Order: sequence, then structure tokens, then C-alpha cells
Amino acid sequence: MERYSLDRQYVNRLPKDDVLAELRRVAAKMGNRRFSRREFDQHAKHCKGSTVLKNFGTWDQALRATGLELAPHQTQWTQITDAQLLDELGRVWRMLGHRPSKGERDLVESNHRQVVVIWRETEGWQKADLERDRKFVAEKKLTEGADEVFVNGDLFILNARALEPVFKARMFAEVQA
Repeated sequence: MERYSLDRQYVNRLPKDDVLAELRRVAAKMGNRRFSRREFDQHAKHCKGSTVLKNFGTWDQALRATGLELAPHQTQWTQITDAQLLDELGRVWRMLGHRPSKGERDLVESNHRQVVVIWRETEGWQKADLERDRKFVAEKKLTEGADEVFVNGDLFILNARALEPVFKARMFAEVQA
């Protein structure tokens, strides 16, 4: 006769060695490069970043504890100059008619999302062409780190949404003054 228990394993109480093993597993999956807590949460199977932080205090200490030499991660972001930053601040100031407040800045920052739009000419494409396109997007990591991916035409790209309905809805939506 099988015995059942009401006890369960809580992932936030995993032994440190198990958490390290999960960090190493995700690091291998990420090509042994540094990765963020958000990336960890996307790929982890046995615990989440909150469990890692509970065990190690900071994300950096957790990555060091793995004992792995993790390559630096090259982000897609580009550094802007002070002049570009001041130009943008001036543009926003003129648009609002006043200096942007902290609340307005926080509102903009909290709504920041990374969206990828892939538009390609697909007329006459066959299934093999769409498969080749999907493979190209994956190999070039064009959608990596995106919160949302939109694609025109047939959807062979993982986690993508059709662009046309969104485009049409926005194009014909009422303009708010």
C-alpha cells in the first residue's frame, strides 16, 4: 500500500547545493554567460530568483558562488552621450510644458517594455521558407529578452503574435485630443 503525506517540498527552502546546481544548469543553458534574475526565472525549473536571493543575499554573490567563470553579457542597449540625454530631456520637457516630475518619470519607467516587431515580405513563401525564417530568428536571437514579439504574415516564430490585427486596431482607433 502506497503512503501519502501532506508534507511538501517548498522551493524557497531548497538546500543551498540544490540552488547552486540550478544556477549552474541555467548558466550552461545560457552559454556560460552572466544572466539576470529575470532570465533565470524564465529558464529555471526547480526554484526562482527569490530563492536564490534568500540563500545568497545578492545576485552577484550567487553567481560567484557557482564557481563558474561566466562571460560578460552583451546587452542590446547602446550607451547614449550626455548631450543626447539632455536633448531627450528637453524634448520631453517641451512636450509636457514643464520639467518632468519624478512621478511622471517613474510612470514612464514602470511602463517600459521591450517589444520586437519583425516585418518581412512573405508573398509566395512556402512552409520551408517560413521554417527557414523561424530558424534564422532563433539563431540570431532577434527576440531574446523581448516582452512581446509581433510578426506579419504566417506565425512560425516562437511566442509571436500576429501584427496585422494590432496594427489595424491602432490605425483605425479614435484619436484622443
